[in-house]
Amino acid sequence: MELLTIKAISQQIGIPQSTLRYYRDLYSQYLPHTGEGKRKRFYKEAIDVFQAISNGMKNNKPSTEIEHELNNKFPQFIDINKEEFNKNKFRNSKDARTVNYAKSILSHLNSKMPTENRMLMHILNEHKKQAEQVEDTINAISKQQAEIENLKQEVSKLEEIMEKELTKHFQLIDSKLSQTTEQEITPKPFWKRIFAPFF
Repeated sequence: MELLTIKAISQQIGIPQSTLRYYRDLYSQYLPHTGEGKRKRFYKEAIDVFQAISNGMKNNKPSTEIEHELNNKFPQFIDINKEEFNKNKFRNSKDARTVNYAKSILSHLNSKMPTENRMLMHILNEHKKQAEQVEDTINAISKQQAEIENLKQEVSKLEEIMEKELTKHFQLIDSKLSQTTEQEITPKPFWKRIFAPFF
């Protein structure tokens, strides 16, 4: 795991050491590091934090806004040396290597958390959009089903009206046919047949 001094970081990003120390004192909780005092060294992930602070300062942003942006982009660094591990002095190099390994894992997790959080938020937003689209589709289908049901009822009413009208029509035709048939079948009186030509 590469560890960097303030001087090394200054040479890499072109910011004076005094300025970096000022940033360090203001926002140390966001700068992954190990050690204390002159032995303090920074993990390479601290470079991005220093640059973010520098950009905020160049844009004349207040410290509260810079801290808010840092909190959104970078996790706060937990120095595992400050509490329990400083209380117990390790007697052999094996324990020291174990702690360094644990610190490297924590540093790696700290650097990955912002990206993972952004991915999770993106996935949640996509799921939310899909759920809204499904809900809109269901509402549209329900509305169409209601319209179809209304059309079915109107068609049923029209069929009933047509059936009644056709029944009346055919009854009228049957009545006229019956009258015509009766007239043709009923014989004329004898005197009408004789004197028909004179009328």
